[in-house]
Amino acid sequence: MSGAGHAETSPLARAMLAEALAWRGQSADAVALARAVLNDCEPDSEAGQLARRVLTTDVADYHWEMLNDRPRNRAYDAALRRAVQPGDRVLEIGSGAGLVAMMAARAGAAEVISCEMAPGMAAIAAENVAANGLSERVRIVAKRSSDLAIGRDLPGLADLLVSELIHHDLVGDGMLDAHRDAIPRLLRPGGAVLPRYVSVMVAFAQAPPLRFPVSTVEGVDLSAVERLRPPTLCLDPGSPGIALRSEPGTLFRFDMAQPERWPAPRGAMTIQGADGVANAIVQWVRIEMDDSGAPDSVYENRPEPGRRSHWGVNLTHLAKPLDLSAGRAYQIQGRYGANRLLVWPF
Repeated sequence: MSGAGHAETSPLARAMLAEALAWRGQSADAVALARAVLNDCEPDSEAGQLARRVLTTDVADYHWEMLNDRPRNRAYDAALRRAVQPGDRVLEIGSGAGLVAMMAARAGAAEVISCEMAPGMAAIAAENVAANGLSERVRIVAKRSSDLAIGRDLPGLADLLVSELIHHDLVGDGMLDAHRDAIPRLLRPGGAVLPRYVSVMVAFAQAPPLRFPVSTVEGVDLSAVERLRPPTLCLDPGSPGIALRSEPGTLFRFDMAQPERWPAPRGAMTIQGADGVANAIVQWVRIEMDDSGAPDSVYENRPEPGRRSHWGVNLTHLAKPLDLSAGRAYQIQGRYGANRLLVWPF
């Protein structure tokens, strides 16, 4: 069922139908109907508010901060200008607002196919592409990358694959599975991949105390509830109170162009400590766009005062803080899966 045939009904009735379609999992139909409703009503009316709610159901809230992350945007733009060759077909996984796809076209790509699994965001990306006069070279496909097929969604293999599926812990947005699937199916042998390398960085740290600790409440012992507290907390890299208590180190490094050479899921690294107490392991990401060595080819959100990034840093609080000494070796271990990263001291 879609919005066709319902033009005679009120905007509110159609918005309610769009909401019902969304609840039933018919996201594409729901988004199309909600967009039509917004064309026929005031955005601040009841129908408008409901339609806007439907449109944003599958849209992650990080897009606004990401689009304002200028170092990230400049790194992608510069890398695409270095990588794209005249006549290239570029595949992007994760259209977002369409920015990176349009950067690829601006860099000289003959054709850009960009897929986006959230129908509402895909529609906005296509709208942005049209507004910038690039519809003839940039096509937004409202699908998961795993559903793309040569001959149907792409006329042939891509010359370059670009994505921005990087989560705070590197793996949480399904980046590894997407690349493991797309590279052998959709990219020509030897095709370029951006970013080329991504790394999980870790260090011991003194971190701010946990918020809202629970022990005794109104004379009642509730301390057992602390065992249900999530072990990892995500903070801005410039958050006050985060101080490294060791040198940083690379726990995992992925060559995104070669999934067959990715590190084993379980790893360990040895780092030199610094004097002080560590009550957490802090984890962040390092992105190397390519092998150029250009200053703008590396993006890292290492925690330090004043650092701004749309990617956060993850703090794994230690149940037993460690008293570290300068020059002494300590070990951090970790394990990653398709959508999860765990780190712990050894």
